[in-house]
Amino acid sequence: KFREGKNLIPIEIPNKKKYFQDLRIIEDSFTGRMDTQFVNNFIFESVQLITNSIVLFEKGYFDCSFYSLRQSLEISTTMVYLAELNPEKRKEKLRRKRNSHYIN
Repeated sequence: KFREGKNLIPIEIPNKKKYFQDLRIIEDSFTGRMDTQFVNNFIFESVQLITNSIVLFEKGYFDCSFYSLRQSLEISTTMVYLAELNPEKRKEKLRRKRNSHYIN
């Protein structure tokens, strides 16, 4: 048990409630572009990862917190990349992404 809490330093984030409110606003925002409606799912996932990051950070799991935050940035970058592709290329990339989550 001595390793269980080693290097865990819980910390309270003073503006956590405000951050969660801001994340809720982002989550409730939908794209108006009809050709990029898929980005809403990326936004939901990114917001959840940032929320997880805040919770993990407060519990002292700094490495996990930063990993979750980094993942949210990678999702956002992927979202922008896909949104800017021409429709046919985007369709193919999204199809490959969906299929990569399943074992064939």
